[in-house]
Amino acid sequence: MMPVVGRTDKEAFEKLNTLQSFVSGSNALAILSDRFGRDMSAYDLDGPIPDIAPSDSYHSFAASCSPRAAART
Repeated sequence: MMPVVGRTDKEAFEKLNTLQSFVSGSNALAILSDRFGRDMSAYDLDGPIPDIAPSDSYHSFAASCSPRAAART
C-alpha cells in the first residue's frame, strides 16, 4: 500500500492510473508472491486475500493485508 497524492483528487487519480499502467497481472502476482513468501498463483487475484499465516519476509506487509489483521483492529 502506498499513498498517491495530488493537488486535486483528479490529479491523484491520474497519477494512480499512470502507476497502475506499469503493472500487469503477472507482475502483480510476482510481487504478491514475494511479499507473502509463497506462490500466490493458486489464489484468485480478484478474490479476497486468503487467510494464510504471514511469512517472516515482509511480515508487516502480509500482516497488514491479512484477514487476521482486520480481526485485531
